[in-house]
Amino acid sequence: RRAEKAQFGIDKLRHNFDQGARPNRYEVNFYCHNLGISLEGLRCTEATLPGRQLESVDWSPYGPTEKRPYQVSMDNQEVTFQFVCDINFSDRFIIEAWLGTIFSGSPLYEDDVGGKSNNPQALGYGEEGVNVKRTAATGNSVHPTFAYYNDYVGQVEIHTMAQNEEKALSYKLINAFPISYAPISLGYDQTDSLLKFECTFAFKTYETTYHFTPT
Repeated sequence: RRAEKAQFGIDKLRHNFDQGARPNRYEVNFYCHNLGISLEGLRCTEATLPGRQLESVDWSPYGPTEKRPYQVSMDNQEVTFQFVCDINFSDRFIIEAWLGTIFSGSPLYEDDVGGKSNNPQALGYGEEGVNVKRTAATGNSVHPTFAYYNDYVGQVEIHTMAQNEEKALSYKLINAFPISYAPISLGYDQTDSLLKFECTFAFKTYETTYHFTPT
């Protein structure tokens, strides 16, 4: 028994455990190359690493019932992010513009020389640019005309960071796009708080990368 206690003692646990992964050390980036979106989520205060589940059915030719998987699910293929708003609502503007292109159909955009293009160079704010002008949308929020799937899907990268600022675990959400943003509450009594907004992205699947593979 003493040998077993020594084998599974607290000292061995401490010896085999480092400083630990922290939930507040991460970065999130949003991309949609077809729309020219490249958003670094510097003000993203909350993010979620989605899980993965095997959906199964009961099956039994005879005897005890067994579970047989038939589908892979990833938290209903949705993930939620929360941003703190700056005075210009920069992140909210980009997310709403992205979502707006989906239900407005396939809009045309003006380029720098006054021509029209379906592949704008930039959509964003400040250094990320707000240079897109919609010139020929075929739908709106009242009468939506949804764009082609491949025209508005992008990807979201979520990186957890180690203490030395190196990436530890990375998620890449594939074929991601915004599907909703939540209402924002206002109030005269909220004098010491910052506005925040929450948005939900849908995705098809995701890939994970472990940058420090255990040996």
